[in-house]
Amino acid sequence: MSKIEDEVCKKIMERAEIGKNKYGTTMERDDLSILEWLNHAQQEAMDLSVYLQKLIENQRSFRRDVCWWCGGQLIWGADHDKEDLMGEEGIVTHLHCSSCNASVEYISQEEE
Repeated sequence: MSKIEDEVCKKIMERAEIGKNKYGTTMERDDLSILEWLNHAQQEAMDLSVYLQKLIENQRSFRRDVCWWCGGQLIWGADHDKEDLMGEEGIVTHLHCSSCNASVEYISQEEE
């Protein structure tokens, strides 16, 4: 298996231990009906939908001062006239990450 699959397996084992400690049983229990299992699954799916919505909203309002690669702080380097670089009006902003040294350019777009 890959490292990713190993990590998932590790997390499943950890969750199983947490569940056993919390509920005093394992998934081999037989005290729930099919409908009760379906309700549990639906509740977990609804929780997943809430988590996904949170991530979607975070992406919509993503921060322009945080590095996409490592999460480090982006540091302003310089602004240049877009006309000098591309022959168009606007601004090109250059930033770099304080942690991984990634480079980022924000290029203004003409609004329609």
